[in-house]
Amino acid sequence: MAIMETILSLHPLLLILGFSFLITIISVFAYKFFTNQVEMKQLKEDLKKHQKEMKDHRDNQKKMLEIQKKAMEKNLKYMQHSFKPMIFTFLPIILLFGWLNANLAYDPLLPGQAFNLTVVSDSAFNLSMVPNDGLAVLDKMVNGSATVYKMNGSEGKYTLFFDSAGQDQKTADIIITSKQAYNGPVFKFKGSGVKTATTSNMKMLPFGKNFNIFGYHPGWFMTYFISAIAFNSILRKFLKIY
Repeated sequence: MAIMETILSLHPLLLILGFSFLITIISVFAYKFFTNQVEMKQLKEDLKKHQKEMKDHRDNQKKMLEIQKKAMEKNLKYMQHSFKPMIFTFLPIILLFGWLNANLAYDPLLPGQAFNLTVVSDSAFNLSMVPNDGLAVLDKMVNGSATVYKMNGSEGKYTLFFDSAGQDQKTADIIITSKQAYNGPVFKFKGSGVKTATTSNMKMLPFGKNFNIFGYHPGWFMTYFISAIAFNSILRKFLKIY
């Protein structure tokens, strides 16, 4: 627990780049040790050769088709060899991705800062909470099937209870903290009564709210994706992996 708290205390951008580098190292080394690099190098060289031949014979359709067939066979063989390391890296990468999505996709609900809780229900319901002395409802607005509560709370974990007549009780656990932690922000329920409860956690922006690319604000996944491509290219070149 202490280790996880230390990790989450790092700046989100640094944390994402660190995980991106870790995942890339796992993938690259698995690729290096679970493939025949001599054969992979030869296949790559053959593919480059076929690409050059296709350019040289672009006016000869028959020759182009022959070369294209050879290139497709070599490419398929290359992909088959690449599949083996994917089997060994799939599970750890999925687990790391799940952890990143669960911890870095949104900003936390901060102590003393107002936030919204939007509840969608097909029938009337009552809202209660435990503990009930650290979280307060400041305002309530009903708009059709959606009820928006403006709330404010001190640091802590709270369980929200949604009770509808004749329906099973629905619950949602929320966290108010200055640390990088949250639950939700969307809670989905089965059956009639309350359908969803959504807290207004903002999307986490590793580069800050003022950074954008033509109006697009990259989140954790795009930051990871771009950095992983860069790390992968550098490591493959440095380690001479084909």
